Order: sequence, then C-alpha cells, then structure tokens
Amino acid sequence: MYKKVSISLILVLILSFSMSFAAPSAWSKDTINQGISAGLIPSPLLNQFQDNITREQFSGMILSLYEKLSGEAVALNIDNPFTDTTNVEILKAYQVGIISGTGGGKFSPSASITREQIAVMFYKCIKLASPSAISNVYPVDFADNESISSWATEAIGFMNYNGLLSGTGDNKVAPKGNASREQAMVLVTNTYQKFEGTNLVKSELKPSEISKRVSPAIVYIETYDAQDELLGTGSGINIAVTGKIFTNFHVIEGASKVTVKFVSGEVYDVSNVLAYDVDRDVAVLKITGVNLPTAIFGNSSLLENGEEILTIGSPIGLENTISDGLVSNRSRQIEGQNYLQISAPISPGSSGGALVNLYGEIVGITSAQFISGQNLNLAIPINEVKKYASSNNSITLKSLKDLTITKRIDFEDGGYYIGEVIGGVPEGKGTIYYVNGDQYTGDFVDGLKEGNGIYTWENGDYYEGEFFIDYMHGDGIYTYADGLIFSGSWFYDEVAENNMIPTPYAKAVSNSNLEIGWEDNQLGWYYHIYYAYAEDGPWYTFEDEYGYPSDLVWLDTYSANLYDITPGTTVYITMTSYIFDIESDYSEIIEVKMP
Repeated sequence: MYKKVSISLILVLILSFSMSFAAPSAWSKDTINQGISAGLIPSPLLNQFQDNITREQFSGMILSLYEKLSGEAVALNIDNPFTDTTNVEILKAYQVGIISGTGGGKFSPSASITREQIAVMFYKCIKLASPSAISNVYPVDFADNESISSWATEAIGFMNYNGLLSGTGDNKVAPKGNASREQAMVLVTNTYQKFEGTNLVKSELKPSEISKRVSPAIVYIETYDAQDELLGTGSGINIAVTGKIFTNFHVIEGASKVTVKFVSGEVYDVSNVLAYDVDRDVAVLKITGVNLPTAIFGNSSLLENGEEILTIGSPIGLENTISDGLVSNRSRQIEGQNYLQISAPISPGSSGGALVNLYGEIVGITSAQFISGQNLNLAIPINEVKKYASSNNSITLKSLKDLTITKRIDFEDGGYYIGEVIGGVPEGKGTIYYVNGDQYTGDFVDGLKEGNGIYTWENGDYYEGEFFIDYMHGDGIYTYADGLIFSGSWFYDEVAENNMIPTPYAKAVSNSNLEIGWEDNQLGWYYHIYYAYAEDGPWYTFEDEYGYPSDLVWLDTYSANLYDITPGTTVYITMTSYIFDIESDYSEIIEVKMP
C-alpha cells in the first residue's frame, strides 16, 4: 500500500510539471537540451520559454559560460554595489566585468534585456574568458545599422561574424528588441560550443608578442589649456573600435583640449568624457574613429605576488615604451584605495597606461609612483574600473575644468596638498604639507596662497593673516614659539617698511658724549644707529667690541662716545630697525651740535 501511494504521488508531480511546462520552439529544442547537458541552463528557467529573459536570469547563465570557458570558478571578493539585489551570481558576473548596473546603485534584476545588451554581455564574456578568440575588427552590415547603439556595434559585429547572432528575414538585427528565454539559451549554448577549449589553458606570450598585440591600442595623450598651450602628457587604453579610451582622471584634469595619438600615427581630438571618478582616478574618453585597435581586459583578481607583468605607456612623452617587472603586492591600500604595487618602472606620462599580464590582457591602469623610492609604483586593478566601460555619458571638458573637487596632489619633493581643486590645481580651501615639516592651511587661487591663511613653521612659529601670490602680504600676526608676537602689515613676505622706521632723538651731554634714544614702536627686533659729520655723509655705524655694527634692542636711552672731535662739531644721527633680515628705511636725520 505504501508503494502504491508513493508511485501515485510521483505520477501526480510529473503530470503537474508537464502540464505547466511551456515547451521550447522546435528550432531551439535540440540546442537547449545540449545546453542543459553542458550545465549552462539552470532548471528554474525550463518553462515559459517565450517569456522575456530578465537581467537576473541571464546573469546566472553568462556566469556559467564564463566559468566553463575560462576554467575559473569565480570566488566573490567584492562588496555589494547594488541596493536592489543580493544575488551572488549577479555580484560575481559584475566582479569579473561582464555585467554592470543600470545607474543609481541599482541592477534592476527583473528588467528585460535587449538583443544588443545581450550581445555586449556575450562579447565581454568571451573577451575575458577567451581573449585569443578576438583578434579582428568585425564589420556590421544590417539594414538597421543606425538603430544599433555605438557601444554595442563592436559586440554585434563579433557575434554576427561568428554566426552567433543573425539578422531577421529582412536583414535587420532589431537591436532594441527584447530577448526571450529560449533565444538566450540557444545563444549561450552555441557560444560555448563555438569557443569551448579555446582558452582553457592560456599560452604565455613573449614580451615582443605582447608589444605587437597590445601596443597598437595604447595611446599617447596630450592636454592643452584654453590658450592651446601644452599642459601635460599621459597615456590611455583604447577598448572600442569606434574609440573609447581609459585613462586616469588626473591626466585630463584642468584641460580645455585633449588629443590622443595611436602608434600608427593617427591623432584624434577627444569629443567628450563618457565617465569619470575622481576618487578612483579614472576617466573614459570618447573619440570618433573607425576600426581602431583595441585591448582586451584580463582579471586582476587572479594576479599573484611575484607574477611577471609589463607596462606600456608614454613616460615623459616617450611614446610606446614597454617595461617589465613584478607584482610586488597585489593589494596595497593607499589612502583608502586599493592598488597593485608593481616594480615595473613608470614615470610622469605613464599615467593612464596599460599594466599587462603575460597573456596580453590588461590587468591594471598605471597611475602613480613613490618619489622617495625606486621601482615602487602603483596601478589601479582593472576589475575595479571595468564597470565604467559601459558608461555612455556626454560630459564636456569645460564642465570638468570648472569642477571643484577635493583631492590630494603630491609634489615632486615629497610634499603634498589636500583640499579643493579646480582644473588640477589648488583653488579654494586646502592645506599644503611641506616636506620640511612646514604647513599652510587657508585660501588658494590658481594654485597659489592667496586670501587668508595660517602658515606654521616646523619650529613652532606661525603667521596668521593675509597672503597674496604665495607671499605674506597685507595685515597679519606673526607669533613665535617662545610667545613673542608681531602684529602689523606685510609687503611680499617683508614687514611693511613704513611701519618699521623708528623715530629717534639725540642730545649732546658733553663735547664727546651723546645721549640717543627712540620711541618704541614694538616692531623692530633690533636697531642700528648711524652718524656722520656732514649731512650727505659718509655715514658710520656704532660698533661693538668686535668691530661689527651694534645690534641694539630698545632701551630708554643709549650713551655714545665720540672721540677726537673738535668742540662745536655738528654731528648727524639717523637709524634703522630690523625684523628678520629686513632693514627699514632710514629715519629722519637729527642734527646735534657738540658744545
């Protein structure tokens, strides 16, 4: 009796499943069965085959395809960037760089996918898992080419070239049409069968082979100001046949015009910026080209300490320079950001260039170096910037030039600035930390100290007041570490001289002795007294026992003896005051007739 009940229940379950099972179309059935056998199609999708496939459903299949083609089981090691999903397959596919969000921190897992979006995701998957399968420029020739988004043209061309995505009966690709479940299942199965085994074991390339394969896609960047004067140079990586350049944000910061030059010699103007991230120091530039050479992304998460790598860029403007080195540390934390520390040499101008593994894949963007050390250089892991590849904004260089941001700027001598920046230079509020221990906090204009601020010396002295074009200029207070305070006006780092001029007085006490004094203006640190026997000189100064001018501090009066003078001689007296090494103008001349 027990067995009969069990069999009946099984039959009911099978019947119930088969009754709700919407079978695939005849043209897709065999291929879908092959996909099921290959483990590419999850069983929850085996119904309602004509329904539109969602972004979440497709993510699972494309991740399975990537893992099978690459031979890599993806281990999740990123924080969730999305607010509307916690699906692990989505996060893994995002981490690898196959999929991206829909903006605003959302993934939109229940949304449908268009044919061109699916083509792009397949193309990214193959690029990442089987880069050797992509070595050409693939033309697109459909009746509705104008309907294809620029960011999807390359992917659709590749999929069509390989027989994976064909047009409709009237030679239209219908890029904006939604894809059904069975269409996605057939595509994932056919793609797997097409490229299975093409890259399960990657072959390492010689540096010369890597240079030949990757260098054509690495560009030399020049930036110009509004007067068309050269601001600086850098490097970039082209990732699209129509022109999409990855570089560092700091390379283009403050530029009014940007040009990129390929190894072939072709030069293009940057039309706009597709994406940027100041904190991550990434920018994506748009140029308008045709059949441009492209580089292939690798997986930076697979890098190991000690792994050999190469860099390709334009250090100090030397175009198409290739160097080798090692991954010194695969996860170096600098100011809250994650970097690859490498030993391959880079220099100013290398910023935005390619960090390449021995398979010819881009695994990082070379970004910075430690001035104080040799071959201590940094690159941004490519997995952390792949998400910007799908961005298609239209941001003008002018809007970026006028953008006020807060960032750090490192100086060649080891000092650095943290604060507001416009056009790549300090503008607004910020702080400079000098390598000798001095510090300035205050206002900046065009990169110079200007406005109000506080400059603190390493010894504890500090000045608080007005600055102009990098100088103490205007009203301010200078406070010494020992508590002495000077308050007054400044003129280009010098105390305004008209405030320093002392007001002296003198009288004869005997035929060889003078009593001299001056009003205490609380400005001079020390004073010099000069005398002459004619109003136009020559002038002499009272000297100390060593024959040097006497540095006098303020007292009520001083007694000065004059020797070997004739009674009735007229003596002329003037004086100056000193602050730092600054001497004031001469005071008024006092005439004293000796008895």
